Amino acid sequence: GAGSSEQVRATSSHIRRRRRALHKAEADPHVSPNKLRRLRERATQPSFDILRHLAENKIGRAVSFIERKSLWYELRYKKYAPVFLGQVKPRMKFWTAALE
Repeated sequence: GAGSSEQVRATSSHIRRRRRALHKAEADPHVSPNKLRRLRERATQPSFDILRHLAENKIGRAVSFIERKSLWYELRYKKYAPVFLGQVKPRMKFWTAALE
């Protein structure tokens, strides 16, 4: 109720739609067990802890084109010196040479 300490969450329309699909499928004898398993997985609501973990670690976050490009660049040119203040030239020298 209103006074209880446990948090009550509204179920999203997305989840409700998934659950309706699951109940329909469970009533239908022709649906395969694999299909049922998949529907069951989709109809479950993730817990607060899982959602918090995803948010904190930015998992499944929308990534902009520039971020994707820079990530690719960093992974591709790992062996070169890091970019200094957005300059491109220092990257071209090997970082081992930069240490000397």
